[in-house]
Amino acid sequence: MASRAQAEAVIAAKASADPAFKAKLLADPASALAESLGSPLPPGSKVTILQETATESYIVLPADSWTVSEKELASVAGGCWIGTSGSCGFVTG
Repeated sequence: MASRAQAEAVIAAKASADPAFKAKLLADPASALAESLGSPLPPGSKVTILQETATESYIVLPADSWTVSEKELASVAGGCWIGTSGSCGFVTG
């Protein structure tokens, strides 16, 4: 089974390559994802699709039940910052 990150990457790539799929994904995420994945989303699930712009970015916060250990936090603190262009800039100070 693919991880969430892998599934998101596949969906994003498909949206980039297929304007009709992208339009449907933005207008009706549940239906577009069900068609793409071959099965409907679990009952009660809601997916919101957002598209970044040159001046607007989004950070997705995990559900409250998700936690990060100090070790995991230390491994990313001061590391790579991803800008709206998708490029990676390293924090040095």
